[in-house]
Amino acid sequence: MADQPRPTQEGKAPPEEKVPIGQVIFDDVFLLLMFGLVVPTAFYLIWSLWHVSVIPVFHP
Repeated sequence: MADQPRPTQEGKAPPEEKVPIGQVIFDDVFLLLMFGLVVPTAFYLIWSLWHVSVIPVFHP
């Protein structure tokens, strides 16, 4: 029972610590999957749109 918080002198348990956002992200497998799909997709989409926008216009 070492994992349970010890009550203080007043009999109340100490407030629970807030979990860091990095730990929340790395603990959630589906969130990691979403980031792993969305980040490269957005990067390549933006990169391809920029690449197409800098193609010179053909004037016959």
